[in-house]
Amino acid sequence: MQSRRLLAFALMVAIASVIWMRRHALASVFASRPALSSAPQAMEPMASTGVRSQDLPAMVPSVDGLCPETHPVKANPASRIYHLPHHRAYHRLGQPVCFVDADAAEAKGYRASKQ
Repeated sequence: MQSRRLLAFALMVAIASVIWMRRHALASVFASRPALSSAPQAMEPMASTGVRSQDLPAMVPSVDGLCPETHPVKANPASRIYHLPHHRAYHRLGQPVCFVDADAAEAKGYRASKQ
């Protein structure tokens, strides 16, 4: 009888820990995402910085997976796919290259993400 209680208790602890870990993981994912209101600002970096797009290089490498505000479009050099700030996989790219806009990425042979 006591072994059944111990087994039931161990099962409840295991289930509770799995639930806690999943909730904790989801909370950290959502906390790392920027707010939706910041997406339009990232789409128009030229107006906020005062730099014209003609003065900027079309493509720059990322620094630790982050692109500068002047180059908000992230592209994966291996797959030749670019992502805009509102795309699902935008924040998941490891070492992307960064473009001024989608037209510059397409000019270099990249295609848009389907998501």
